[in-house]
Amino acid sequence: MNISVEEETRIAFRDWLRGKLKELEFYNRRGDHYLIREFHKYCDEAGHPIDEASLGRYLRDENPVIPTPERCRALGGVFKIRAIDVMIAAGLVRQEDMEVVA
Repeated sequence: MNISVEEETRIAFRDWLRGKLKELEFYNRRGDHYLIREFHKYCDEAGHPIDEASLGRYLRDENPVIPTPERCRALGGVFKIRAIDVMIAAGLVRQEDMEVVA
């Protein structure tokens, strides 16, 4: 399922995810590429499986896609952060969604 959000948001999420992969050293500077297969294995070992093809779609240069809420939860588990923070980065939840409506 492709989530429909603005291109600016998709690019911002892709860049956010790339930053997280660099923090975990899943980036090869010499070859200038992300170690998707190794990160996929890392996710599996952490108990939060994310298929390799999806990871590639989130990280691609042109027309990156946004993960589903379920995959955002998995990414939160892998990065040891709140799932809601991943969903905010992905543009699925906005800050105003977190406010109580009177």
